[in-house]
Amino acid sequence: MKFIKAVIISLFLISISNFDSKAITANNYKIEVKINSQQRIIQGTNDITYYNNSKENLDKIYLTLGLNDNYDTKMKVTEVTDNAGTILPSGLYRYRYLGREIEDKSIFQVSLPNPIPPGESTNIKVRFDVSNLTKTNGVIFLDDSLNDKYSGSWYPKVINFNNGYWKKRDFPQANYEADLTINNDDIIVTSGIELNTNNDNGKGIKKVGYKLNNVRSFSIALSQILIAENDQTKEGTIVKSYYKNNRVSTWNRTIIENTKEILSYYHKKFGMYPYKQLSIIPGNTYGKGGYANTNMIVLHESLEKGKNKNDINNNLNWYLAYNIAQQYFGHLVGESGEYPEWITQGASLHLASLYLKEKNGTLNNYNDYIKQYIDASRANFNTKILQPVDDLEKLNFDWQSIIERGKSAQIFKMLESVTGRKVVQDSMKDLITKYQTDFIDSESFKNVLETHYPKPLNSFFDQWVSDNKKLDYAISSVKQGKIGNKFKIELGVKRIGKAIMPVSIAFTLKKGSKAFQVWDGATTESTLTFEFNESVKFVEIDPAQTLPDTDRSNNTVNVIGI
Repeated sequence: MKFIKAVIISLFLISISNFDSKAITANNYKIEVKINSQQRIIQGTNDITYYNNSKENLDKIYLTLGLNDNYDTKMKVTEVTDNAGTILPSGLYRYRYLGREIEDKSIFQVSLPNPIPPGESTNIKVRFDVSNLTKTNGVIFLDDSLNDKYSGSWYPKVINFNNGYWKKRDFPQANYEADLTINNDDIIVTSGIELNTNNDNGKGIKKVGYKLNNVRSFSIALSQILIAENDQTKEGTIVKSYYKNNRVSTWNRTIIENTKEILSYYHKKFGMYPYKQLSIIPGNTYGKGGYANTNMIVLHESLEKGKNKNDINNNLNWYLAYNIAQQYFGHLVGESGEYPEWITQGASLHLASLYLKEKNGTLNNYNDYIKQYIDASRANFNTKILQPVDDLEKLNFDWQSIIERGKSAQIFKMLESVTGRKVVQDSMKDLITKYQTDFIDSESFKNVLETHYPKPLNSFFDQWVSDNKKLDYAISSVKQGKIGNKFKIELGVKRIGKAIMPVSIAFTLKKGSKAFQVWDGATTESTLTFEFNESVKFVEIDPAQTLPDTDRSNNTVNVIGI
């Protein structure tokens, strides 16, 4: 088995090389646990059927103990056995670095008695305990999140093996059965579909069964103060919005109506919503605005605070639209987390921005991400997308907001300008069709786009995904003259940055109308000549601010006299 050398920094490195496009067999998890919300502990087992979808024999399995990335909550595996009940050699993963042996508490290694051949499976039973569960504002959140480094999987979860490497940040699809024993008074919200509930009133506990197939995560929220309000979209998706019984649910009905409208909007675009129901929960204070799990959204409680109702509603709309888009791109369509997840993040942000524009809402959150990226580019940060997250984590800057969100939103904005909105939207539909059980990468995404666009996009991807080029265009001079009945403009333009993109130029004419031209932006310096029937008062390059221009102070000029 080939370990990545970079595991010395406690994670695994991924190659951005081609993912296998074949359909994979999903792993099966059968989880049976007792969750004591008062003592804040979990005890139980996870029966795992692991399929070797690689081309190599595997003599070990690696599990992620996601909660050990948390500051306080800890997970401990107490025993691993095979089908016959034989205890398997196992323990926390250890590696050598600079002559020292290092123990990684977030990775658990299991040695198998017989290697698993390609295409075959094996079964292991993992006993585990979790202590000191975090309770936030009366709710225990057990997030099996793709991005939440403070939580992660609340059960031992198999690390994905692909193209010769164990990839800790990959979340392949899996099938789940779960029997959860909880206190009678506990309200439980999960990603799964409830199958049955058995109450043992004598002991004050109840057992709830769930099932969920072909999903990348299984999350739980547990509380005694949650109340649900249910509704349904016209397409049949059940919406469950929870509020806390210790305060008035001022915005709960608005959240439900907004959610139904957003789900219908996306349903029209893609012909489906991936899950039968969507649960929305208030409470977690981690993350701006909220975050998404499989068919669950956790909204930050601060979203309902403020004096301006229009602002509150706009923020709710934005985060609902963005997190519902994440159900499609991130949870349905997979992308490896070993590099910034620019495709799924960019698609989600792009969809949310389209919805807000249609609703005439403000795009403050969307524009803030793009501004952060442009500011970082201006300050000479390395914003190249294809750099490992392991390396980015060592740097002291908010790479998730700047690269994973800001730059990805900017790229999708430019893609729409270059190829047209229909090409981007048709490509997103293809991703949903082709990558539900796989992982999309940059090369595959480019290939999908090129099936709808007649020109190669190599240059675009080279400069915005594989490189760290900056873009800066400027107007250097303007001269206007009159020849007969025509007004002639000679416009000096410069390309100061290394990035090359087509540049839109807007001319405001004497009577207020506008005329538009396009410069290819390829030369370092050019003089462009244009003729109009009226004199020109004002010139602006990139008037829609489609490009990530690092200095817009030189993008406009007033035309004085002739």
